[in-house]
Amino acid sequence: MPKRQAQPLSPPRQRILEYLRAYRAQHSYPPTIREIQLNCSMSSTSVAHYHIKQLELGGYITRRHNIARGITLNDRVPATSD
Repeated sequence: MPKRQAQPLSPPRQRILEYLRAYRAQHSYPPTIREIQLNCSMSSTSVAHYHIKQLELGGYITRRHNIARGITLNDRVPATSD
């Protein structure tokens, strides 16, 4: 069975990953969902949560649901749209 190609990330998910990297580099801890929502120009925390969940399902991040700021970036590199 042929291996499926990874789908490129949507612009909102790409923005979240970039923001997570930058925030972590500056602060040494991850942002809150509210900070992600505000800084990635999303209409609500529900929208941010949806995209974060999709990044988690795609293997880009790992979440610890029982703690605040429980997002860890994984080493997976997003597919490009080229």
